[in-house]
Order: sequence, then structure tokens, then C-alpha cells
Amino acid sequence: MINTALIHDMVKKCVWALCYLMIMSDIASAESQRPLRLGVPLYAADAPVTEEFIARLNTYVRPDDILFVRGEPETVPLLKQVRTGKVAVIRQSVADLKKDLDFLLSQKVSVDYLCYNHEAWKSSHTPAVEKEDPLKAVVNARKLADEYRLQLILVPDTAITLLSFGADMAPYADIVIIQFQRWQLLKEDGFQSLVEKTVKWVKTGNPEVPVFAQLSTNPPLQENRSNKKGHVTASAAEMMAKVKTIDRFIDGAGFLLRAEDNGFDRFFELLQMFRPKND
Repeated sequence: MINTALIHDMVKKCVWALCYLMIMSDIASAESQRPLRLGVPLYAADAPVTEEFIARLNTYVRPDDILFVRGEPETVPLLKQVRTGKVAVIRQSVADLKKDLDFLLSQKVSVDYLCYNHEAWKSSHTPAVEKEDPLKAVVNARKLADEYRLQLILVPDTAITLLSFGADMAPYADIVIIQFQRWQLLKEDGFQSLVEKTVKWVKTGNPEVPVFAQLSTNPPLQENRSNKKGHVTASAAEMMAKVKTIDRFIDGAGFLLRAEDNGFDRFFELLQMFRPKND
């Protein structure tokens, strides 16, 4: 004899299970399509920013995007033209972070992040003592951020510091930025594979830490036989293709800028694809 009540109960449970799976699928789809945050440097010597640049940028910047600055007098009037977004002070040493932060605060500039750009290169401005013990330097940067009630962004060089200490540094970070411009000229499959592996490895130290990808309007070439490096021009379409290739592994994308070869125009062309203009 068929137990209709039992069948009805089983069907009901299957319908609920199907609904649950559909809801979870929608959530996962929404997360995979979440808008990426944007990072924009406003300090580069080879990409001097003007009020005209800020006016164009205001069209795209959203409240959770990040503008990277240094504590320089010319920065203050530019930031007064910015309508929205968060401000991050970026330097290669902890002492310079504090110096720049104190200057900007004295000028009534609102700061949200410290960004510690530890670089292992001989020519970098990271002091020798910080190069010798990168983890201790990150701990000190974390203490400085906590002292001022700010969040901490870490953007170590990719070739040496990140690959040696990235996972150990991640627990101290509120955001980790990885300098993927070094690999930007790789074919998409190779680029995606390296990004995925690197992000997953960094997150072994802090599974919840947001990761930004740093790309460039003029990515570097690999060293050639004369041991010299150069840069090539990346089109807006090429940059956007790289972002789409890795967007499921990252939470945001920042772009190093160069004014040469119409770098600013290529950047704003990219932004038209990266996100719609603000209302």
C-alpha cells in the first residue's frame, strides 16, 4: 500500500532542498559578480596628477575605493577636490609612514589606511633594518596603524618579500596588494595560474584578508640579455582582459600609472569598462 503522506513529505523536503540550492547558487553568483574595488595612485613622479585628472576620476570613484598618496604639500589641494573614496598613505618605510601621516593630519586630511610598501631591492627606500627582518617591520607598521586607529595595507615586492613572507605577513593586514604587473605580459592561462596560486598561498596565513591585484598601464618587460628592463604600453582592452581573467580570485584592482604614451587616457578608457560611471 502506497503511503501518500510519506510521499508528500518527501516531495515537500525535495522542494525545500531545491529552493535552498537555488538561493545558495544565486548568492554564489552574486558574490562572483561583486564589483571590484578600485585603487588609484596619486603620487607617482612619472604620472603627475592634476585637478583635471581628479575631476575625471570623480566620475568613477566610489566610497570604498582607495586613493594612495604621500604626505607632500601638493597632495593636500588635490585631495580637497576628491568627492569620495578612502585615503591611504603609502611609503616604503615605517618611519616615513608616520612622518607623512602626521603631516596630512596636520593639514586636516582624513586618512583611512596606512600602506606599507616593503621593497627588498637595493635601490628602495626601505631601511636595511627593515629588509633584514620584514616580519618585525610589518608588526611595527601594524602597531603604528593601531595607534592611529587606521587599517593596514601591505604591498611587499613580489619577487622576494612576498614569496618569502607573504603568508606570515597576511595576519597583520587588513588588505594585501600583490604586484602582479610583473607577470602582466604572460599569456592569460599562465597569468591566471600564477595569480591563483599566489593568492591562495597568501590566504593560508589569513583566509579572510581581501586581496587587490596591482597592474600597470605600462607593465615591465622581463630582464633581457643586457640586464636592462623596459616597459611596454598596455591598452585598456588588454588590462581589462587581465582583470577579467583573475576577478574571481581578487577583491580589487589597482593600477600603476605612467603619463607617457597617453597613459592617463588609457587608464580612463579602462575605467569605462571596469565600471559604469557614478550617477
